[in-house]
Amino acid sequence: MKLQAGPPDRGLRLDIFLARRLETLTRSQIQFLNRSGAIRIDGRQDKAGYRLRGGETIELDFRPLERLPVSPQQIPLQIYFEDQDLAVIEKPAGVVVHPGSGVGDGTIANALLFHFKNLSDVGGEGRPGIVHRLDKKTSGLLIVAKNNIAHARLSAAFQNREIQKTYLALVHGKPARDTAAIDLAVGRHPTLRTKMAAGRPRGRAAHTEYKVLDDPSYEDGSGPAPGACGAYRVQSFGTLSRFCPAGAEDQDRPYTSDSSPSKCHRTSGCWR
Repeated sequence: MKLQAGPPDRGLRLDIFLARRLETLTRSQIQFLNRSGAIRIDGRQDKAGYRLRGGETIELDFRPLERLPVSPQQIPLQIYFEDQDLAVIEKPAGVVVHPGSGVGDGTIANALLFHFKNLSDVGGEGRPGIVHRLDKKTSGLLIVAKNNIAHARLSAAFQNREIQKTYLALVHGKPARDTAAIDLAVGRHPTLRTKMAAGRPRGRAAHTEYKVLDDPSYEDGSGPAPGACGAYRVQSFGTLSRFCPAGAEDQDRPYTSDSSPSKCHRTSGCWR
């Protein structure tokens, strides 16, 4: 796969540039590819912290990420749209999009291979048709590419923010305002490295607009009883990992919960 750096990318670290262009790869996977010699800048290998000048051609070989072949599995899929180039499917909460981090099967990738004859392969054998991801505990719609041309065009549309993602979420706690815009960079949590957090100094720029749809407060203004779960239904235009305020260590990403219903949880889903 080849990517072209342009003048707006000047000064960006190589790994940050790739993380922005390739939503299906994590920063650790990018660094692994670079250590494996699978990333070349104008034909040469350089460190992940290399600062782009703008105008370089970056070539990637995804084969080092391919461990075991992904096999088709008869996993039910809700398909909302399909044509010769793409499909729109629902990812249930609790299901991983593709193998990795100790998960070898039972993923959306396994299900795609069972349900579709043709899928793009530019993302590597372990990511057939996968253009973007949703977190394991988040439900919502995924766009699947059925050929490499569609994959490239969809990737460009995500990169250029031409695709709007709308989420519905239940939030424990009252937002400060019923509608607002949030501009906070998102990056790895400083201590919990498997999580993301808002307000990171070197994170990816993120813009989210939200509005509260349902307010559970009682008409007399007393609000929920002590210990009760007051859930606000929130519509967000953007990525809900950016919803909670910076510094909230346990609220950096509103997950869909599969835990005990006796506790209060945030839930979220990519609605449309």
